[in-house]
Amino acid sequence: MRGDVVGTNVSQFDQDRGWLTANIGGPVLRDRLFFYGSYYRPTIDRSKRSNAYGELPDYQSTRDEFFGKLTYTPLSSILFNGSYRSSERTNDNASIGPFAAPTAALNEESALKVGILEGSWIVNSRSFASVKYTDFKNETLSIPGFLVSDTPSLALGTRLNIANLPSYGRLTVPTPITGQTAYNEFIIPFIQQYGYLSNGVRTGGGQVGSGLDLNDQDFFRKSAQAGYDFTIGSVVPNDIHIGYQWSEDAEELTRSSNGYGTLSVIGGRTNCPAGTACAGQPVFYQAQFTRSQLGGAVGGNTIRSEYVSKNIEINDTIRWKNWSFNVGVMASNDQLFGSGLSPDETKISGFVAAPGQKYKMYEIPWTKTIQPRLGATWAYNGSDNVYASYARYVPAASSLPRAASWDRSILGLTSRGYFDVNGNLIGSDQVGSSSGKLFADDLEPRTTAEYLIGTSQQLTSRLTARAYGR
Repeated sequence: MRGDVVGTNVSQFDQDRGWLTANIGGPVLRDRLFFYGSYYRPTIDRSKRSNAYGELPDYQSTRDEFFGKLTYTPLSSILFNGSYRSSERTNDNASIGPFAAPTAALNEESALKVGILEGSWIVNSRSFASVKYTDFKNETLSIPGFLVSDTPSLALGTRLNIANLPSYGRLTVPTPITGQTAYNEFIIPFIQQYGYLSNGVRTGGGQVGSGLDLNDQDFFRKSAQAGYDFTIGSVVPNDIHIGYQWSEDAEELTRSSNGYGTLSVIGGRTNCPAGTACAGQPVFYQAQFTRSQLGGAVGGNTIRSEYVSKNIEINDTIRWKNWSFNVGVMASNDQLFGSGLSPDETKISGFVAAPGQKYKMYEIPWTKTIQPRLGATWAYNGSDNVYASYARYVPAASSLPRAASWDRSILGLTSRGYFDVNGNLIGSDQVGSSSGKLFADDLEPRTTAEYLIGTSQQLTSRLTARAYGR
């Protein structure tokens, strides 16, 4: 399939898309064991690419996905399923914005793997059991197409070649500011050298230089669950469900800036902040980058965080005449783990810095995650009904460990360097938002209380209506 993508957008390209699919399936053992397999390969090619800075290298995206599944029924009451999916993708010359130079390209890779095992057993006409295990991995890698050879330094006196700032990382071309005469005059040479052409005039606001980060980010999830459903009573049937789930989510992040990361032309408009070696002095150039520190568990700068959750649920559906009641409760126990600290009761915080070491950040106990559910439906004439319910939810805070891990302030430290008019480093500081976090004691988790009331009406033999408020 081919399409010319045109219009008023600054980015232009010709795009070719292709798909290759294949699948096969059938019995291995008659009426007992079945298999299925498939292959999927979508491709995207963009040629004749251009943006505000002119011609761009061709973009290519290729994905190879394999899937296989086995279904086994050793007995008429027992069923097993096992499946595995592998999907690998590559993107060449990606992430070039409409106002970015072609040297800003990134090369990306990802590998997704999912394995699932599950089984079910019809114990008898009034009971049913099930189990399931899942193993998920999503490993991603992004590397700039042009790697900067200079290693960033925060040593005072380090000098940048201001005639070639893009060679140190990603430079944002400055733009004039109304009322800032001195600044506007200072940035003219940079706009003339690095600005893009708009109606024949060099314009600021674009980005030149290399891709920003070397980013190796991997996600993992393992989960196991079991459930048992059974019915008791005949005059007033009770359909009872009992379930348990365990899961472990993890992230491994290794990130560092390409050279000096992002560079900006400040032009003396602001001064170095208090607490730096250059406090009060005007800043003409600024660099912000993530340093690749060492000291982790394997001697690198990988930051690992984990979230372990346990959940128990019990639910009872009671049917009595033209009434149906749902009564249930769920409770969870969540534990958050980071890296970079070691317990030490002699310290006020209770920890000491230990790059790469796993530590328990926080635990949300069972008693704070009790989540009741209560509902009732009245089918008062066999065709119309009214219903109401209440539920309380405590969502998992699964993103907290990655954001709060203390190694973010050690191995993943983001720094800012300040340079004078000649490009000499005169001071630096740390970007506070990159630091790890400590948790206060006895926190209350986020909760949602849901109230629902509604009705369903059979207006005619061919028309029904439903109204509800939540």
